[in-house]
Amino acid sequence: FTGLEGGMGTLPGAIADACRAAGAEIRLDAPVRSLRRTPTGWAVTVGPDAGTAEETTADAVLLAVPAGPAARLLADHAPAAARELEGVDHASMALITVALRRSDLDRPLPGSGFLVPAVDGRLIKASTFSSGKWEWAGRDPELYLLRASVGRHGDPGAVAMDDADLVRGALADLREAVGLTAVPVASVVTRWIDGLPQYAPGHTDRIDRVRRALADLPGLRACGAAHDGVGIPACVATARAAAEDLLRTVPAHPTD
Repeated sequence: FTGLEGGMGTLPGAIADACRAAGAEIRLDAPVRSLRRTPTGWAVTVGPDAGTAEETTADAVLLAVPAGPAARLLADHAPAAARELEGVDHASMALITVALRRSDLDRPLPGSGFLVPAVDGRLIKASTFSSGKWEWAGRDPELYLLRASVGRHGDPGAVAMDDADLVRGALADLREAVGLTAVPVASVVTRWIDGLPQYAPGHTDRIDRVRRALADLPGLRACGAAHDGVGIPACVATARAAAEDLLRTVPAHPTD
């Protein structure tokens, strides 16, 4: 399988490094609390709480955030777009990653993983045998990495379980599915709350209405996984199109 050396988690860091090298400033732990129109663009209130928030100005704002936060920020400026985005439902998920001693595996795990249909009634919905799927993840001669995912739309209970119960439940399902009996030497649980937008029938029409509602607001556009797809190619394409459209609405600054 094709992938990035070190995993897809390396991609955001590489993009951030490229942006900084091009002169961009990236501010972390700086949630946007509100937007305000100004004669020349937008004022953005940023900060973890009202007492420490500060306002910064911008010629243009691209909301590359989930549908819920985007709806909140757009409510006063594009209420029709906000209502549409509020209607996008989401599912949460958790990834359970474990490291096993290769010497504890009774036999090689088959293939690169498997999916679990909801009708099976299992905790996990999929498992990836990472060390068998990606060459870089299989280089350690002593450890074997695999992961399982939990969390389905309309069933938030699994994601709310504590880490220890998630690990135990995932291992029990793996034992039933592929006969895995090895005990992990390490494990980590990563949760993505509301991380998977749900594309109900009529979703493309909904997003078309969002874009039309924003078309009359110079210097403000929105993009993200809730728009045209959760995959990286879809997110990149949506962001590129939104940024290009945004720039067309902003007057060019005079140059020396």
